[in-house]
Amino acid sequence: GISFDGIANTNITYKYSLLRIDSLVVGYNTDSNKYVKGEVIVKFDPAIIDSNFADNINWQFAKLSEIVPDSVVTDIVNAMSYDPAGDLVVVKIYDWMTKSDSLSIARNGDTILMNKLWSTYRLLSPLGYNDTSIMNSLSNLYPDLIYSQLNYLYDLDNIPNDNYKGYQLSLLPTTLEPDAHINMNGAWDIETGKSGIKVGMIENGIDYKHPEFGGGTLATSKFVGGEEFYFGHTLENYYPLGLSVSWHGTATSGIVGAIRNNGFGIAGIAGGDAANNNTGVSLIALECYYLTTATSANAIVKGSSLTTNGGYECDIINASFGGPFWDLTLESAIENCFDNHCVFIASRGNRNADQNQNQNTKEHYPSGYKKEWVICTGSSGNNGRRKKITSNGDAHYESKYDHKVDIIAPGSMDIVLTCQGGPNLGGGFIDGPFTPDDEYSHFSGTSSAAPHVAGLAALMLSHHSPATNPLYPNKLDDGDIQHLLKYYATDVGIEGQTEVGFGLIDAKRTMQHIDLNNGYWVQHSTSNVPGS
Repeated sequence: GISFDGIANTNITYKYSLLRIDSLVVGYNTDSNKYVKGEVIVKFDPAIIDSNFADNINWQFAKLSEIVPDSVVTDIVNAMSYDPAGDLVVVKIYDWMTKSDSLSIARNGDTILMNKLWSTYRLLSPLGYNDTSIMNSLSNLYPDLIYSQLNYLYDLDNIPNDNYKGYQLSLLPTTLEPDAHINMNGAWDIETGKSGIKVGMIENGIDYKHPEFGGGTLATSKFVGGEEFYFGHTLENYYPLGLSVSWHGTATSGIVGAIRNNGFGIAGIAGGDAANNNTGVSLIALECYYLTTATSANAIVKGSSLTTNGGYECDIINASFGGPFWDLTLESAIENCFDNHCVFIASRGNRNADQNQNQNTKEHYPSGYKKEWVICTGSSGNNGRRKKITSNGDAHYESKYDHKVDIIAPGSMDIVLTCQGGPNLGGGFIDGPFTPDDEYSHFSGTSSAAPHVAGLAALMLSHHSPATNPLYPNKLDDGDIQHLLKYYATDVGIEGQTEVGFGLIDAKRTMQHIDLNNGYWVQHSTSNVPGS
């Protein structure tokens, strides 16, 4: 190319490379866990990474020999018994981050020091090599290589079905199911949601053109930001492809934020009051066509952070997905979310009707990470207790449980009604009053339970804030949200904390106990006096 500075022409040479990665192939390790075949995730010591690569967001992949010292390359190829070394390629996971992304502005206003996540990459496996063998062979190269793991594939925690019966019994009391609801009527008298609160939805796809989210375009919708993390698309470019997998994300987003009091359809928990020009909390679409370790970790970090190179600074992230494997990369991402004081809500997982009962207490992540990092949410059924296959609602699944469950929220097909995404998906709320009926559907699973909690958390953050009422001394922190949700949950009696945690969330009681008009507020203290 040629550039002209007003005096003379200058020749410019641009150099670029292309990397072709074929369609995702699913592999299974010895524990039958799904992962992305043909690659391994590696975390290097940040000190050995070439700065030119780390600091150039336009340089997305490189030969291994271009980014680490020759001695490290030699150690890796010897461990793998692989030659030539020059063929090994690494691809960035946190493709928007550089070395300068060491600080993030947390949602409470603090500046926090971030872990150096940018030195985590996808190492593409040479043709004919076993991914698990590569992972194991690299495990002894510490400290140059901190860890290696498979790029796991996660499942959505839902059970779809077309057995429609009822309305939003999960939110409001009815004579049909008097114990199924979370007591929203009294909560909405206190707060309906404010646009300054951002809820990140980690999903395959979301139909942001659904009428419950706004005016039918991205610009007129409640979705004020986001992107797709597998292909790297903008929301607009991803929409046609994402629409084909949007039913789950549209359903969870509808529970949190479908516009309330707009004269049609359903009411999102934090959906505002359209009659008073309030469309409720804002939503961030953190979309991953494939929910892998790499995509979901990137979505969590970018969703919860705000650095010089970007980030969405969400107040809340909803994660209605999971898998049975401990994932170091995902764990680091959730730790970053916690460091940024972002509330992370995750579904506990489901046991399908065709699975053995020993699956009920099987480990599940990300809901199973440290309790202070995650609000682990199980699902309740028609009677407000843990959702079971043999009773308490539709018989397709039951909620998994163990000592890590914090609270439960509605997750039965009989009681949860929400938005259905995408055109011509079939089914729909065929026995309801809405037209067209395929824009609404019943929904179940712990995937349904988590956004009920996210919606209530969004109401809490909307209400208790000096930005909207200067009489409040401070914002609520993520720890406040956890404590209050648990403390004011409804004790469901016969089931212990192992199955239901502190019980079924109660929106009215929770909101009353952070409401100045009811004589309650939360004040943070910096005093070191014992008992303060």
